[in-house]
Amino acid sequence: MALSFVRNNITLDTANLLATAAIEHAREIGAKMVVAVVDTGGHLVALKRDDNAFAASVSIATDKAITGATFGLSTDDLCNALKSSPTALDGISRRPNTIMFGGGYPIILNGEVIGGIGVSGGSEDQDRECAQKALEKLN
Repeated sequence: MALSFVRNNITLDTANLLATAAIEHAREIGAKMVVAVVDTGGHLVALKRDDNAFAASVSIATDKAITGATFGLSTDDLCNALKSSPTALDGISRRPNTIMFGGGYPIILNGEVIGGIGVSGGSEDQDRECAQKALEKLN
């Protein structure tokens, strides 16, 4: 029986690369965003807040990233997976640091979750788009 295991986590350099890519795309589409990147335990690794981005978006982006990392699903996919069980949806959505709307994703490298990214400040579609553009940097 193994007494421990190794889990890969996102590096600071990769977290900064993703956060910067998301902010750059947000600027291209004219949105003011906050981008958070966390490790597999939901601990903040990188945070970027564009000038004049909503202050509330700091915690929202962080919670989206935590949700993606700890559940291994996008915030949209988690919400959709729970729709058929209102009790589970209600219970999980009440957990601290859990967000059930678009803009949070797991960061997956070689089939393994290494962290999460969350983007907040625009519409849900803009948040999703900026996170997805950032994740393209891993390919």
